Amino acid sequence: MKLNNIFNNKNVLVTGHTGFKGSWLSLWLTDLGAKVFGISIDVPSNPSHFNVSKVFDCVDDRRLDIRNAELVNKNIQEIQPDFVYLFMRSKNNRSINIYECT
Repeated sequence: MKLNNIFNNKNVLVTGHTGFKGSWLSLWLTDLGAKVFGISIDVPSNPSHFNVSKVFDCVDDRRLDIRNAELVNKNIQEIQPDFVYLFMRSKNNRSINIYECT
């Protein structure tokens, strides 16, 4: 089974899409035909892969705090993702458990 058949015309949510790994994944998924929705609080560095590669041109870029469970839930209900990838980090560079946000 080819990857483009898996992701083509699918809604994919990537948290932390402005970071290095999330921005690369977002570009790759877009190339595979996915409609990518990104949730991140901000771009974590300057320069950044997100800005240099103009990831914002190919994803639905949503800026919000992942710890705001109500707002995250509202976005998930709106997006109806087929796949979810979690790449968000906290300010102290610790991975955030999505279950800690509820």
